[in-house]
Amino acid sequence: MSDVETMEPVETGSRLPDLILLAQEQSSEKRRALLRELTEHFFGAAHRSAAEDALYDSVLTDLTAEMETAVRAELSARFALSPDAPRGLIRRLANDEVAVAEAVLRASTVLTDDDLLERLSDLSLELMSIATATGFRLGATAAYARLVEDRLSELAVVPVTGSLSLIDFTERRFLPAVRTCAAFSRRQSELSLRVSQFTSLLRTRVETRIENQNGRLLASMERSASMQLRLQQLV
Repeated sequence: MSDVETMEPVETGSRLPDLILLAQEQSSEKRRALLRELTEHFFGAAHRSAAEDALYDSVLTDLTAEMETAVRAELSARFALSPDAPRGLIRRLANDEVAVAEAVLRASTVLTDDDLLERLSDLSLELMSIATATGFRLGATAAYARLVEDRLSELAVVPVTGSLSLIDFTERRFLPAVRTCAAFSRRQSELSLRVSQFTSLLRTRVETRIENQNGRLLASMERSASMQLRLQQLV
C-alpha cells in the first residue's frame, strides 16, 4: 500500500484533498495531467502547513517515478529554483539520470552537503562496479592487440598489387575496435578521477563549514566566560 493510500486528506479549503484522491488514478495521461496540476497548485499556494508539505512530497515523488524522462526533466528544472521544494522529491530527482538530475544538482538549495556526498558515493560505487565488470576484458583486449601487432611485424608482410594486404585489413577491421576499447578505458578513468576530485572538494567544504561553526562556538564561549569574569569582579 502506497503512502498516498494511507495518508489522510487535509482540509485546506482548496482542491488539494481532491487532487490527492486523484493520485490513485491508473491512467498515465490523467496522472501526467495531475502531476502538472499539483505542481501548479504547489507554487500557487500562499501558505502550506507541515501536513500539506508532507502530502505534496509523497504524491509528487510517487507520480514522478512513473513519468518519462522529458516530464521529469521539466519538473526538475521547475523545482530546482524553489527554496521550499519538497525534500523527498528533490532527493529523488537528484538521483535520477543526468538529464533529470542536472538542474537540481546545480541549483537546488534544498540539497545538503550530506545529500551531495551520498550522491557522489553512489556514483563512485557505480563506476567501481563498471570497472570491475569490464577491467579484465579491456586488459585482455589490449594485450591481444599488442600480440597481433608483434606477429604482423614478424611476418614482414609484402603487399600484392590489386589485393588488400593483411596489414591493411587489420588496420581497417581490428584497430578501430581496439581504439574504441582504449577510449572507453580512458574515459572511465577520467570519470573516476573527477568523482574523486569532486568528493575531496565537497569534503573540504564540509570540514571548512564545521571549523567555522566551531570557531563561532569558541568565540561565543569566550564572550560568555569574559562576562562571567566581569560579573565576579564586580561582586
